[in-house]
Amino acid sequence: MASSECPICKADNITLAAHSGGADRSVIVCPNCGRYEISGTAYATFSNKVKDAKLSFAIRTRFYRDEHVYVSASNREEILAGIFVPVKVKDIAELVLVKVFTDEDNISKELALSMENALQFGIENDTKMQMVLNYIESKGWFKLLRFSGGGAHLSLTGEGISHAEDIINPNYESKQVFVAMSFNPELDTLYSDAIQEAVKHCHLTALRSKDFDFNDEVIKNIQLQIDSSRFVIADFTDNRPGVYYEAGYATGRYIPVIYCCRESDKVNIHFDIDHFNFIFWSDLEGLKSDLIKRITNTNLSG
Repeated sequence: MASSECPICKADNITLAAHSGGADRSVIVCPNCGRYEISGTAYATFSNKVKDAKLSFAIRTRFYRDEHVYVSASNREEILAGIFVPVKVKDIAELVLVKVFTDEDNISKELALSMENALQFGIENDTKMQMVLNYIESKGWFKLLRFSGGGAHLSLTGEGISHAEDIINPNYESKQVFVAMSFNPELDTLYSDAIQEAVKHCHLTALRSKDFDFNDEVIKNIQLQIDSSRFVIADFTDNRPGVYYEAGYATGRYIPVIYCCRESDKVNIHFDIDHFNFIFWSDLEGLKSDLIKRITNTNLSG
């Protein structure tokens, strides 16, 4: 086992080992990206590029979900699919807050945030770092002791605890359920006869992105509707990329997601989520019944 530079994030304190199976791939453990495997071709390709902050964040997110991550020269978009990568200062600041609050091993609820660990939170450069620190300080979530070279030592405050609890327990007063699914007309009855009826049975209201009107960009309004929802039902029948994105965004916002898919389509589910607790259905009445049980048993009903 050797020490080298991470080809993705360029951290220089990683461990690099040959794959035990003898394949043309290496196993990397990186303080930013976490543990992942990478092909020889991909290693050479990414080593000759600048750091890829989005890919680093996506790999780490999947690592924290206990997913097996394999990087090839051509699957970058697949790894990014379904991962909400924070870009806005507010989203990054809340990610830092929730990370500190939920880390059971961090008894003191403190964090030394610097450019050495910044990519773990989607912070790409010094400018973004200062913007995040200023935002955190203005909100009073942490007491800050700034480092002379950039970054700061963060100590969680009571205000921060209160906001973190609001983030990870969102929208329980909401009666709206966002439904992510294919808009294939052949699946209209999937929505009307199964999903919508199950949600209604639980005293809630289902909503798809095509059910509301808006004037500006589509993605922004989908995000707003998900943010306003009690939970999300994501049906992966037809394997549409938009469903992966919407489910991933909800997960990144700590909003519960119920995963389902038609039995005959399960072979098409991407490997990084195929181990999730899916409801696989073959008839609409069965799906309706299973959805009602899942919503009720997970305390999501209205």
